[in-house]
Amino acid sequence: HMNIHACTADKGGGMYASSDVIYEDISHMNIHACTAEYAGGLYAEEYVTFGTIGYMDITACTAGFSGGGMYAYNNVIFESMSHINIHACSAGDGGGMYAYTDVTFEMMSHMNITACTAVYKGGGMYLGNIGSMNYQSSTVTSCEATFGGGMYIDTFTITVTD
Repeated sequence: HMNIHACTADKGGGMYASSDVIYEDISHMNIHACTAEYAGGLYAEEYVTFGTIGYMDITACTAGFSGGGMYAYNNVIFESMSHINIHACSAGDGGGMYAYTDVTFEMMSHMNITACTAVYKGGGMYLGNIGSMNYQSSTVTSCEATFGGGMYIDTFTITVTD
């Protein structure tokens, strides 16, 4: 288990990953009450690959600009994610999650985003600028934003399966 609590940074209050990093297996991670300008919880940019994420809980994280719970930008790949809970996170855009520019979620199952808020776009998720997501058995509940309370989608491909 990895627990990250009440941490602060400019990018990635809980965790920052950048430039040709590969994480093979994350079996259990909790990020709680972290803050940053970008990504209160998890920040990933520029050719980062996550193999299997078995359980991740991101709660009460805040970003001043984008990605309250999670921020992924520019060639980030999530190969397999299951049992991901993002709860009560907030940001300017993408209260729960912000994914922008070639971000791929190959298999995402049992992801729950609840009670997240964005001032502008994507209370639950902001998905934009060429990316894809295979989304299975997941929910976005009780999220709020000016545009797209649950999801704000712009030039992004989503495949939803039962």
